[in-house]
Amino acid sequence: MQGDLYESFMQNVREIGEGQARLRYILDVLRFFNYSTIKGNRKWEPIKLYFPMLKHYFKVTFRLFAQNKIYILINTLGLGIALSCCITAYMIFAYNLEFDQFHSEENISRIFKIHSLIQTKTGNLEEHIAAPIPLAPEASLNVAGIDRYTRFIRENGFIQNGETGFRENIGFADSTFLDMFDFPLTHGAYRHFKDKSSIFLSLAVFS
Repeated sequence: MQGDLYESFMQNVREIGEGQARLRYILDVLRFFNYSTIKGNRKWEPIKLYFPMLKHYFKVTFRLFAQNKIYILINTLGLGIALSCCITAYMIFAYNLEFDQFHSEENISRIFKIHSLIQTKTGNLEEHIAAPIPLAPEASLNVAGIDRYTRFIRENGFIQNGETGFRENIGFADSTFLDMFDFPLTHGAYRHFKDKSSIFLSLAVFS
């Protein structure tokens, strides 16, 4: 409202002079002081959609598309590829930034994963994310600076309970696994993992 009054005042200054414009500005301000304006009870009409105008806009848009098919196709594909690259880059960055962040900072800074290099028949060296099982205890005896180690093996096993059987992903780990990683437990205690016959179930399997 204030902006409209000021705009009207500036227009009156140009048309009828500053003196008469000030007088008309005062009258316009007083005219706005009514009950509905002060109390805010004015009923606003809903915005009407003018379908003929919208129809005209759609027609113009489709005509532009028809006249510039290749140009619009190139721009659309370029925009789609750019957005896909940005989303993919963000997801990769977020995954690496947030990976296993629930572990304590003290443990994370001191944990290293051992990979292995395997020489193929052709003489090439290939890097594998896994390492031989005997490597960890052997390295802890012969390499300085290794305080403890843990090994983890994931297998797909068949579990049978009475007459019911199902396949499930199973992981085997050393007793030091939960000493090095801070996986949260819903029930139970970390000390139970010292027993060779103990198991830990994920919430998905437990439910």
